[in-house]
Amino acid sequence: MSAVEAQPAAVFGCRPGVSGGVCFLEEQLVLHAAGAACAQFHIEQRWHKFIPGREKSRGVRALAVSRSRRYLAVSETAEEEPALTVYELTAGPPRRRRTLTAAELPAREAVSLAFSPDGRYLAAATGPPEAHLALWLWEKQRLLAVVRLEAADIGVCQVSFSPQDNAQLCVTGNGFFKLFKYREGTLKQINLQKGEPQNYLCHAWLSEGEIICGTATGKLVLFESGELLWQRDVEYRKPPKELEEGTRAKDYVSSSDVSGEPTSEDSGSLQDSLPQISAVAAYSKGFACSSSPGVVLLFEKTNKEVYEESQEIWLPQDLFTTVPKLSGRQDIVCICFSPSEEVVVVSTTKNQLYMFTMPSTDYLKIRAVKWSADDSKCFSCDTHGAVYEWNLSTGKREMECVLTSCIYSSIALHSDSKIIFAVGSDQTLKEISESSVS
Repeated sequence: MSAVEAQPAAVFGCRPGVSGGVCFLEEQLVLHAAGAACAQFHIEQRWHKFIPGREKSRGVRALAVSRSRRYLAVSETAEEEPALTVYELTAGPPRRRRTLTAAELPAREAVSLAFSPDGRYLAAATGPPEAHLALWLWEKQRLLAVVRLEAADIGVCQVSFSPQDNAQLCVTGNGFFKLFKYREGTLKQINLQKGEPQNYLCHAWLSEGEIICGTATGKLVLFESGELLWQRDVEYRKPPKELEEGTRAKDYVSSSDVSGEPTSEDSGSLQDSLPQISAVAAYSKGFACSSSPGVVLLFEKTNKEVYEESQEIWLPQDLFTTVPKLSGRQDIVCICFSPSEEVVVVSTTKNQLYMFTMPSTDYLKIRAVKWSADDSKCFSCDTHGAVYEWNLSTGKREMECVLTSCIYSSIALHSDSKIIFAVGSDQTLKEISESSVS
């Protein structure tokens, strides 16, 4: 009788303490660390696929996905020595491409990883007691440079590449903010740290020169080309009254997609009443951060060349937990945006993942809405010259017709709902049928 090998089918929750522990591979596909493996979770179809860890792996320590989303780098804690592996994410099962080791690099786990913009280089920051920054030409398994991060023995939090420069890196941690440039086979620090040292918990590149950092004392610090440009104290946030009472306010609707019970009392709120920026992520309009348990703040750039808070989004209560009032008060440790920036996934210290749709101001641009006679469809027009047909049963868009030179102000429907009439800014009546304008 042949032996039957058990295969994992689903996972509940995510592994804590993993740098870059959640990321999007596709618009509907999320990758996160799960024990000694990585799990791919499809948001709509709700299936899991697993990327197993190396033999005798004790768990994933850090993840990084290339900008093209073709490559995945995984740092693992192993029984014999730490392992750094690069996988190719193709249409088939993920394929292990390279395993990186070097005698020059101390046998210590990498606590943060980052791919260069073109995906050719991989940076790895190792943990204390002797923190190092290593740069690899990973395809050829060539270690290009290693530098010891002095004054970083307390701990490295994050390493990243400039979004437009394959040779420029940023490393932050407890008491330091360092910029490095790779030149002539060495990594050279290019900024001089000024002012009081901060405990930087996270950072994100906003442009080629701008980096936003979050501190353990609730400060947002913006650097440009290594120089302090802007600083702001973010106050501690208490949840809205509706969430405190267990009622989900319309403005704070979210959905918990992968959840698990708290693993210990220690994994609760990092601080009860003091703000700290525990996670930050950039997107096209600005950045998102978390300053208090259970809340994500959105900041957008204003005409004054500074960033102002535009939205706050609260995690919902988990009605299936034994402590629902505390379930929404979880420290957020990772924020990631989908490729379209329409969906955000966050991970928490309670090993949970939450997904929510980004708040939109598109409703301010809609000028008219009409329902079909049987109420099965809805039609809208907006100031961008778009007419949309929506299926009210599925909530999905079934037809669109965009005329960018026109601003629509009103629409009307034929009795069979197959022909749409729209009035535009040119004061002419347009007939729209099967996505074409006449």
